[in-house]
Amino acid sequence: MYLTVFEKAAALGESLIVNHPFIDGNKRTGFIAMAALLEDEGYSLTATQEEAYNFTIKIATGEIKFEQIVEWLRLNISAI
Repeated sequence: MYLTVFEKAAALGESLIVNHPFIDGNKRTGFIAMAALLEDEGYSLTATQEEAYNFTIKIATGEIKFEQIVEWLRLNISAI
């Protein structure tokens, strides 16, 4: 369904963060799930802790949507 690893990571993270499947820790879990999927595919996130926090909050508040999440991920990774 998703053609790139960035789209897969964005869909996973957005779903966990926005849909609140857990009582607590949805934002943390969503962000770590994105990072883990990217790492499994040979990428490492390069964003600072503050940038990652702001990014995650923007997803949670609906300020950014799927395509913007994909783009942010592409701009904030490096190959490992």
